[in-house]
Parts: sequence; structure tokens; C-alpha cells
Amino acid sequence: MNKGSPRFRFVASAVLLTFLTLLVPALRNGDARSYTLAFAAAGSMLLCMLILPRLFSMDRFVFSLSVCLGMLPVTAMAYIGPDQGVSQGLLFLAGIILLPVGASVARLLTPSMLTGLSASFIGLLMLAAKLAGPGLSFTLNEAAVPVLLIACAAFISVRGGIPVLLPGTIGAVLLLLQAQPLAAFLWIVVFGVLLWSAGSRTAWAVPLLLLLLFVLQRFTPSLFPASVEAESGPQGDSLSVLISGGLWGIQDAAEICSLRPSSLLYPLASCYGLVFSGLMLALWLLLSLRGMFIASVARSRFHAHLAMGCSLYFALRTVTALLAAFSVFPFPLSDVPLLTSSPAELAAWFFALGLVCGISGRNEADLAEDAHLAMLAK
Repeated sequence: MNKGSPRFRFVASAVLLTFLTLLVPALRNGDARSYTLAFAAAGSMLLCMLILPRLFSMDRFVFSLSVCLGMLPVTAMAYIGPDQGVSQGLLFLAGIILLPVGASVARLLTPSMLTGLSASFIGLLMLAAKLAGPGLSFTLNEAAVPVLLIACAAFISVRGGIPVLLPGTIGAVLLLLQAQPLAAFLWIVVFGVLLWSAGSRTAWAVPLLLLLLFVLQRFTPSLFPASVEAESGPQGDSLSVLISGGLWGIQDAAEICSLRPSSLLYPLASCYGLVFSGLMLALWLLLSLRGMFIASVARSRFHAHLAMGCSLYFALRTVTALLAAFSVFPFPLSDVPLLTSSPAELAAWFFALGLVCGISGRNEADLAEDAHLAMLAK
């Protein structure tokens, strides 16, 4: 890599910023594990950002932003304690593996009814896991979304929009049965936009589906339980906590960080300040816009709708999580994508972004093939 290239400067800046950020709790605690975490995290980022995109032909911009955002939970947990930071760092390394896995899946999958039916079955089974085992301490809802988006993209590419209503409707009902109306609403919006962008005549069914689900939930409370999508956070989870760190962070955040936060955005903002948090939040917008651009230049309808669905769901989840955290709207408090300590959710987001990386690599391969054919034609 050319040391004067913009990519090299971005990678170097991201690694240095991560190292300095993790050095703050290390200097505060004076713990050897915190120093080790700072060096190990920066070194892991550097190796991943230099080697993996080239090795697996992934979009370097999406990959680099995913790695940077995936490192933010490590910085938040490191301020809580070195053990929590190390645990989150191991989750980060495990999640990074799913980026090339998702990229490989995106390149290998072909649009067919078999792909759509298989992905629908797997995705709906993942959504139903919580209902089948109420005692589970985790859900696979976020992990089911990219799988169901694969099914929707395959159905749209092969048979149009009518088969999409099957996984879309059943998925929304399963989310409502788990008392997650906001997630059900976002899911309906995403597959409705996919139908509309495909020019499908079945797009008119989406508003009717929203109305039907609202009526069912409103007038059949025994069927759809009350919303318990996200437990309320610890006392103080409000706008006052987010701004408590001031512009540059606070010196002693032990009281805030001793609580297990319902969203890692709170310790991140309170410990590192509004300036740092605001700059980091802008990266979510860049990642969403990059994914939508990749969708707009994709060669096949299958890859275009898959990239659009993943990017749109990522953007909607980010917006609703931020609005809830800043107390703008009374949405259930949830984690910002990638800014989570849940292994299942972190794996789901990395896999979805890996799909986008793989589609971008497929686009570049198509462009290279076109250039080669043009040279042969001369």
C-alpha cells in the first residue's frame, strides 16, 4: 500500500485513534491488562484492515468502517474494567471473521427459488427460536434479518414480489408475538421498500399489512403481548447522562460505568465526551450511504436488493436507537448497530456488512471483466 494514499492515511489514523482511546482507561487504572489491550487492539485492527480486504476481495471502505465501529464497544467496556474490555475484544475478533464469511456467501449465492425457500426457512426458524424456547437468554432476531433479506432478494429476482410477502408477513407476526412492535415495523418498512424499488405491484399490500398488524395488536391483546422489546436502562439513562461527560469526557465515570448499561452509547458518551462520540456517530451515516451506493451500481437485481436491504435496515436501526437514546421519541431503548455487547447481535451485524462487502467485490470483478473484454475487442 502506498504510504501517501488516502487509504493508508485512513488506516493509520483509525489505528492511532483507537490506541489513544484505549490508552485513556489504561492510564487511569494503571493496569497492565489495559495497556496490553490497547496494543493488542491496535495491532489487530492494523492487520485486519491491511490483509483481509485484499485477501477476500472485499470493499475496503465498508470493511474499514466496520472494524472501526466494531472497536467502539471495546473502548466503552475498557473504561468499565480491563476484564470487560478483554472480553469485548475477543467478541470483536470473533465477529471480524464473519465479514469474509458474509462476503463469500454473497459471491457464492445465486438467485433461485431454492435459495429463497431455504433462506426463508432458516430465517423464520431463527425468529421462532425465542418463542420455542422462552427460557433463552438471547435472541436470534437480528441474525435472522440478513438471512430473510437473502430470501427476499432471491424471490424478487426470480418471481417478482408476490413470494416476498410470505417471509415478510410471517417474520413481522413472529416479531409481534415476541412483543417487538418496533422491530416488526422496521422489518415491514424494509421489505416494503424492496418491493417498491423492484417496481412490484404487490408493494400496495405493505400499507395494508401494517394496518392489519396494528389492528390485530390493538384489538387482540391476548394474542400479541405488551411491548417488552427492551428493558429500561439503569437509572439515569437519559439525555442528561449522554451530556454528562461534556465536550471532552469526564475524569471519573465509575458510578456510570459500574452499572451494566442498556446501551453502550451511554458509557461511550459519558467517558469520552460529546466531540468524540459525535464524530464516531457520523461513521454510521457514511457506512449506510456507502452500502446504498454499492446497491445502486450492482450488476444483478439480486445483489442490488440484498445490498439495499442490509444498508437500509442498518440505517433504520441506527436512527431509531439514537432517537431513543436521546429521548427524542419514546422508542424502546436498543443498541446502536455494532455498538453492542451481545454476541448474537454483533455477529449478525458483521455478517450483514460482510454481505455488502462481498457484493462490492463482485461489482469490482464485473467492472474488471468488462474492461478486459473491451481491450480484447479493440
